[in-house]
Amino acid sequence: MQLQLVLSAQVDTSNAMVLGSIAGVNGATSSVKVGIGTTIPLSRMDVNGSVGAEILVASSPVTLDETNYTTILTGASAVVTLPAPGMPVKKNLCFG
Repeated sequence: MQLQLVLSAQVDTSNAMVLGSIAGVNGATSSVKVGIGTTIPLSRMDVNGSVGAEILVASSPVTLDETNYTTILTGASAVVTLPAPGMPVKKNLCFG
């Protein structure tokens, strides 16, 4: 029996890594779920454990971009400007 390993993942940005597959990209016919710390991922990316990400705390107007993963808004005057349509947004907002 011969095992063949094919490494041909498409990455559209620098300093990035692809885990799993996306239907229609790199010849994949279906999307897969990726698990870290689990053998049964229940979503596209399932992490069993903690994940580190920078947190932005804002009490004044703020414009979000691809670097703001978690944003905590304090005070009633906090205003958020969202990215233009079409820019991927994967954010968590907490109003406190």
